[in-house]
Amino acid sequence: ALTGLFHNLEEYSGGFCRKDEKLPFIPFYIVTRYLLDERTDLSIFNHLVYSIEQDFEDTFIFQTCINLVGTLSCNLLPPVPFQHVPSSPNHSSNLAAQCYQHLPEDPTKQIEKELGRKSYIKISVFWRTFFEGKAWSGQTMRIWKGYRNYKNDTNPENFRFNLAEQGVWDWIASFNNLFLSQLLESPSLPSEHFPTIIRKETDLPLRGQICLSTTVGRWKGDEAQGQLDFHIKAMGKPFQLDNWSQVRVVAGLSEKPSRSRRKVRFIQLATYVRQIFYAQPLRRFVHGFCLFDKEIEFWMIDRTGAYSSGYISIENDEQALVRAISSYLLMSDKELGLDTTIRQVDGRSMIKIVEDESGETKEIEIDPKPLIKTRRLVSRGTTCYRSLDDKYLVKYSWHEDIGESEADLLKEALPLKGVVNLVASDIIHSYTDHWENLKALSPSRWHLRPKKQLLNDSDTSDTFHDTEEREKYQFAEEGESIVFSVDNAYILRRFVLSPYGRPLQSCTSVLQFLIVLRDAILAHKSLFIEKQIIHSDISDSNIIIVTPTEDDRSRGMLIDLDHSLALYDSDLPYLIRRPVGTIKFMALGALHAATTPRYRGHEPFKRSYDDDLESFFYVFLTGCVEYGRDPDLPRMDLESWCNNKIDENIENKRIDVNENFKDLINKRFSSSFVDTIELAKELQELVFGMNRKPIEYLHYHDFLYNETIKAFNKTIGQIEGEIHSKLHGSAPGKSRTERGLIRPLLACDKMCQGFHGLEATTPSSRNMELFKVYFVDQF
Repeated sequence: ALTGLFHNLEEYSGGFCRKDEKLPFIPFYIVTRYLLDERTDLSIFNHLVYSIEQDFEDTFIFQTCINLVGTLSCNLLPPVPFQHVPSSPNHSSNLAAQCYQHLPEDPTKQIEKELGRKSYIKISVFWRTFFEGKAWSGQTMRIWKGYRNYKNDTNPENFRFNLAEQGVWDWIASFNNLFLSQLLESPSLPSEHFPTIIRKETDLPLRGQICLSTTVGRWKGDEAQGQLDFHIKAMGKPFQLDNWSQVRVVAGLSEKPSRSRRKVRFIQLATYVRQIFYAQPLRRFVHGFCLFDKEIEFWMIDRTGAYSSGYISIENDEQALVRAISSYLLMSDKELGLDTTIRQVDGRSMIKIVEDESGETKEIEIDPKPLIKTRRLVSRGTTCYRSLDDKYLVKYSWHEDIGESEADLLKEALPLKGVVNLVASDIIHSYTDHWENLKALSPSRWHLRPKKQLLNDSDTSDTFHDTEEREKYQFAEEGESIVFSVDNAYILRRFVLSPYGRPLQSCTSVLQFLIVLRDAILAHKSLFIEKQIIHSDISDSNIIIVTPTEDDRSRGMLIDLDHSLALYDSDLPYLIRRPVGTIKFMALGALHAATTPRYRGHEPFKRSYDDDLESFFYVFLTGCVEYGRDPDLPRMDLESWCNNKIDENIENKRIDVNENFKDLINKRFSSSFVDTIELAKELQELVFGMNRKPIEYLHYHDFLYNETIKAFNKTIGQIEGEIHSKLHGSAPGKSRTERGLIRPLLACDKMCQGFHGLEATTPSSRNMELFKVYFVDQF
């Protein structure tokens, strides 16, 4: 009968739409499709069936059908395989696997790792912080009173609201139809059967739309796992398959007791939030909740961790459930944690900044597609955009609110050559916007896994930080514990940086690679000696290629002072003992310190400039092994330094740069880098051959810097000399340098300029091409 009803409505409304194109199209066919699917949980239609059985007027029934279409038409997010991707031939989740190919191999393990000790529950002020004192708080209270009065009314025609008897899906669909639909900008059709809600002129219209799954509990076998039960999307915006950019709130629903389902539902919820952050990289936080048979738990998850209200009973009083759902639908973009810094103006993405030096306000148009964004949930959330005029890089990143900030360090480094320039910076969001002192609120820490799983907590992470806290956590058992300290005091900052450069990986010659790396080392020397700042995160992604200017002739530039350490910082005694950096390029001593528990009496680790010089050595080796390789030959890389358990990473790196170093340079170096082998030997001797470590920061630094730069200059000079000889025809044949360098350049030149091969050119044109490729195109 219901199938026939919606089929008739589809034909009826379609006829009117064909006659008048201004009438909105209502996709009744979507409901028909769900009704024909045997997996559909039909309880969502109970209130519609009830209104038909009670012979309610046609306007109410028609409006109920329209509301159901709205609820079901945006349910286009397939299941997330948050436990595993099934391989059963009978119950395949290929659709989910295809749509969520960017999820980690084991999302459950990943969430346990990221939120293992950063989940805080029973926060006493949670409800007051997010649901009281807002522009819409009085409105949600009136909705609750209207619901309570309707539920307690003895009118026999009233729909019977009973969460325990109805089940959560029927209850939510009924509540949405009878109460929330009245808050739409286009009000519901008039009917005496809609409950009374006291309205005011200042009331806000709904900003979100409920999307409810109809297949929960009906999927066969493994297909049921990861089904998104409930989410709220932006009102009035089109929704597409696997599009998380419009998701505002997510939830997990269960008709079972919370005790048996809490962790499963939370892991699932956090996996959804991870997807939201990847689709919305500037999202500040995400609201969500887990609803069980008699309790509800509200969550707010951001880049620093997960925070909850603890359980709130709804067995005898549904006020929290009614008001929370109403609140989520009325919240502004800012209250939901959406980005408000990038404005859309006539299809253009614009940001407004105030220059730090001049105080001038200006607008910058950016490419809306980020250059960089992270897949990790708990992280700095670093996201970068380029300005369309290619003058600026706009960077958003979370920073711990301790010590000198990156903005402070960049301002201090402004006069230096070879260090990126800070144009503007501002604070976008702070952890303290929600709670000033979380510890004082007496929350509990919820441990998601036992201590035996925690020792390798950062084994496959991209960066190391927060090592002290990880060591404390190894003594925790799964469950709850008292919060003795909170390490989540982070700030989201925006930086506008200049110049906008190219990544180191885009080097098109060995000569360019060496010059860029040398200039970055020169900048590092100035940063340390002149400004007493240690970069602390030297990696191939933190060195860029830039075009020389009159003010700065550098061709390589250091960026990203996220982890940098100022030796004049008042927090130096604490910060200096924290190993940080990108695992693949971290010094061996720093890696050992990051994984070894500290004991009383042991000499503490201290960050040093020579750890960064060791990291430069690893960047150099990475380029020699991974860059400029013939695409037809087997790939060589140094991923064994960062893709295993941390102890294995350390051992692999130690062996490669010590016992097996000859094999590394002779067998694994790209043929394009054949003339850097002697440089590699010199750098290895400087890093490991001295058998001594600087006791204080100012000891030996001149020697190490000068010898390192001298070694680079010698190799650069040799290559430039051979090129000069070729340009003047003083050498009869191809040297090793020419064989090693021209081939990758030739490939680039063919692609960029249509040049068809050096061998076919005359000697004079060949010299001109060499000159153009090495000195004009590259620099």
